[in-house]
Amino acid sequence: MSRSKNSLEFSGGIMTYKNGTVTANPDKGSIILAPSKESGIIQVDWKPRDESKKAQVFKFSRGNTEVVNVAQCADGKVFLLKAKDSTAESDHHFFWFQDRITATTHEERLESIRKMFVPQVKLDEFNKMLVNISSRLQAPEIKLTDILSSPKLGEVLKANSDYFVSKLSQHAARKDLNPSNLVEEVKNPFVYAAAARLQEILNDPVSYQYLCRSFGIQGRPSDGNIRKGVNDLLEDLKKSGK
Repeated sequence: MSRSKNSLEFSGGIMTYKNGTVTANPDKGSIILAPSKESGIIQVDWKPRDESKKAQVFKFSRGNTEVVNVAQCADGKVFLLKAKDSTAESDHHFFWFQDRITATTHEERLESIRKMFVPQVKLDEFNKMLVNISSRLQAPEIKLTDILSSPKLGEVLKANSDYFVSKLSQHAARKDLNPSNLVEEVKNPFVYAAAARLQEILNDPVSYQYLCRSFGIQGRPSDGNIRKGVNDLLEDLKKSGK
């Protein structure tokens, strides 16, 4: 399997699914997953090795596509891409890995594919979330601890649950982080304490500079404005590529 910044490619084939039966197309080829020019869409291209064969293109929605390991297949090489909200056969697309792989490699590939379908929340969109939450609090200045206690936080997390699970799983205390327990994890006392500490740092110019240096960025002078501090930090991290 090869991987660039925004795409995945591996030796693989397509399969047909009809009347509950899956049949493999024996033609050798490559499967390439990459973001489409259409917003929120991942395009899957199957390119046959034999140029006389017809290539195929599939399109799937980010955040609404399941990547399923087909355990019923004895060789352990088959996976399914399907729409979460559909049971129609036409929305079930089976693929198979054509190179020799172990069970561990198979699962690692599936995890890489799953990450392709996680909705992307950009920094400016995250900033809009902060502004939206703070405006609903009707407070003159945003407090990070107020965000954690806001009922709107749950709505934001649930609306983008796959994205936040993928981003927070490596930092979460629990190993089974998933959309159903995401809000509970984010609202735990340890996260609240960390938010309170970050708020103190953003209020103190010297501490804020130390925080920026820990991220390897120069940072901007802090004037104690929490919202501005968060915005500046996100913008500087974006520019640094972190």
